[in-house]
Amino acid sequence: MLLHIENLLDIATVERMRAKLDGADWIDGRETVGPQGALVKRNQQLPDGSPLRAELGREVLAACARHPQFHAATLPLKILPPRFNRYTGGGTYGAHIDGAVMALANGSQMRSDIACTVFLADP
Repeated sequence: MLLHIENLLDIATVERMRAKLDGADWIDGRETVGPQGALVKRNQQLPDGSPLRAELGREVLAACARHPQFHAATLPLKILPPRFNRYTGGGTYGAHIDGAVMALANGSQMRSDIACTVFLADP
């Protein structure tokens, strides 16, 4: 099922987030993908340990928690912190299947059954 939730974040929040992201330190997105995904992933993302990723991630998760449509559709027990990606200079993430098992910071793993994309720019 695909679900499109419009205006999860208001314009002022998106603009503030984008301003912070403009000055961020980015890494190669292939650092967080397996061998198959690395063949088609050409983007940048905030490092997992980035304080900015944690700050903005909390805001995105709070917006999701407030949204009744998101909650009703997902019924989440746990939500992994969001990753922030950018695509510049022709960057792309080609045809791929999102990994179902995600590594956690403590070294354990968690099955991830739902994927979500929140656009901070026109898709």
